Amino acid sequence: AGGELEELDAFAAKIRVGKGAQQTDDFMIIARLEGLVLGLGVEQVLARARACVAAGADAVMIQPAAEGQAAFDAFCAGYNALAPRKPLVAAETGGAAMSEATFAAAGVNIVVYESHLLRSAYPAMARAALSILAEGGTAGCAAELSRIDEMQALIPRAE
Repeated sequence: AGGELEELDAFAAKIRVGKGAQQTDDFMIIARLEGLVLGLGVEQVLARARACVAAGADAVMIQPAAEGQAAFDAFCAGYNALAPRKPLVAAETGGAAMSEATFAAAGVNIVVYESHLLRSAYPAMARAALSILAEGGTAGCAAELSRIDEMQALIPRAE
């Protein structure tokens, strides 16, 4: 938290406790490694990945640093050689702006777009608010609005 890494033993212990509490295979424990973003060397991040897999993590999540394509590729190459190898998840936070093809070529199994939809919603809300303020109503932004029935269809109904 706060740009610091938790001690590896404590982190691995939390994974072991979580796996001990697991009651179904539908629940996964994914160990998120922040080492590349925090500037750790690839070998240090790989050591953390090995420890997490040994502790029982079902997958490992890595976040590429904004300027760290080479470090990310080196981590992925090392991780892909691990045995056993668990699925590799990448958190695309927008800093690295990598394509899905780049992730796939590196051996990433799942890409998580953590905040892209929320972050794209803010500019649309700001445009609508400015339009409402400028025009004194919603006529200027009506074409960009979702219909109420479309929004209601997203909410599951109890039967």
